Amino acid sequence: MVDEEKKQSQDVEQKIQSALLKHPEVIVDFKKGTPFFRVQPTRHKDPVFYNKNSDSRYGDLNKEIGVCYVAANTAVAIAETLQHGGEGPGSPVLMSEIQGMSVHELAADRDLRLVDVARMSAYVGGHKLRHLVEAKGQGSEGYSLTQTVSAACMRHSKEIDGFLYTSTVFPAASNDGCNVVLFEGRKKQLVPVSSKPLTEVELENGQTAIEFLADLDVTVE
Repeated sequence: MVDEEKKQSQDVEQKIQSALLKHPEVIVDFKKGTPFFRVQPTRHKDPVFYNKNSDSRYGDLNKEIGVCYVAANTAVAIAETLQHGGEGPGSPVLMSEIQGMSVHELAADRDLRLVDVARMSAYVGGHKLRHLVEAKGQGSEGYSLTQTVSAACMRHSKEIDGFLYTSTVFPAASNDGCNVVLFEGRKKQLVPVSSKPLTEVELENGQTAIEFLADLDVTVE
């Protein structure tokens, strides 16, 4: 069983390496100054943090290269961060959690080169796009596939800054509804611009964070 899993992992890695070498269209460029957003506890002042030990969707399998997640807009950042409460899936988001969060705006410090996961999925035979962006718990292998894909890309070249991928909780038809995960060990990627308490944020449609979460059927108590 272990040998079979190793073989599958090696097969995925080979397909990723081949795609990156033969299909430059899987790489998209984000210009210097492009805005990104991140929601995190206010007590953490620095929004640019690369977590080596992340057990997240695109965390490094070997726990050697840190990852930093940001979103294309405030709504996506809120939706991704507050899908559920701090107690885990199925738990309500507490008002105290919202009151302890801030929204950070950041900007690309230079042009960023990102692997578009949607385009990449065409070259990872046997795995549909949903398999490469799915959340943990979907299927028996958890994050095994997504972390294998990430590990292959982050080690392919330091010219690759990270991934562009669609949000599964707040999908949109353009890059405005996407997330970005950035890989550690590259030239400076982000610069903080501003921050605001989550309770003071008003979205483009005039909604507060609480109203927005209610529309997403997230329970707030």
